[in-house]
Amino acid sequence: MPHSLGLSPYMRAPPEEAPRGAHRNISEIRGVWPPCDPSNTAAAFIHGDLAFIHHDLAFIHRDLAFINRVLAFIHGDLAFIHGDLAFIHCDLAFIHCDLAFIHGDLAFIHRDLAFIHGDLAFIHGDLAFIHGDLAFIHGDLAFIHGDLAFIHCDLAFIHGDLAFIHGDLAFIHRDLAFIHCDLAFIHGDLAFIHGDLAFIHGDLAFIHGDLAFIHGDLAFIHGDLAFIHGDLAFIHGDLAFIHRDLAFIHGDLAFIHRDLAFIHRDLAFRREHPNLNFLNNERKSFLI
Repeated sequence: MPHSLGLSPYMRAPPEEAPRGAHRNISEIRGVWPPCDPSNTAAAFIHGDLAFIHHDLAFIHRDLAFINRVLAFIHGDLAFIHGDLAFIHCDLAFIHCDLAFIHGDLAFIHRDLAFIHGDLAFIHGDLAFIHGDLAFIHGDLAFIHGDLAFIHCDLAFIHGDLAFIHGDLAFIHRDLAFIHCDLAFIHGDLAFIHGDLAFIHGDLAFIHGDLAFIHGDLAFIHGDLAFIHGDLAFIHGDLAFIHRDLAFIHGDLAFIHRDLAFIHRDLAFRREHPNLNFLNNERKSFLI
């Protein structure tokens, strides 16, 4: 059962211990490009695995991770947070407000409701429930009967491989499960939440509020706008962009293409050539 989702497990892990899709902290890898100090510039940039910070926007490209204000995003196994929404797509896990959701064996929490589907176990308020040998407690009441168990209060029910609670309403039937309040739903490889609306079907997933969307290797969020398609990714607000080995931010402007890296403000520039490395407060340019 997840208790939190976010970037910290990825961003804090040391490089040699980091899981797939993991990213080193900016402070740990900025030595790749010593002239650029994130603490001293509005825009900070590293080219190696590619990482930069622009104001409150942080960006890493390889498995791809970035943060834009309340938006945090990792693309590898794919994880992002937008506002109070956290999302991971692989076995699939997300949190929306007080709703937490994992799809693999299937586990989610909605307010005081906790739910796991495998052998099936959930808690709702003072109701605890396990389906396998089948046992649950509601208040001081415990009930088991063959493959059928039932409580009426807020209403909890299981029969065979069908189980649901009615109050805020939680429901599962074979590979179908949903909660209704803001409405959370999963059926086979289809899952969605309706409130601000979150939706997954097969390799397609989106959330509607400020709008977040994933389909196959395509993902975007609409608000300040964040976008990934294949190896292309960008954020529109101050604007951050990556396409294959090309990446830039527009605001104070940071840019990288292959072995070329560029920031405009105090102006920092790097290319893999000894005559093209500099950092100062003057505007300079090179024809390359």
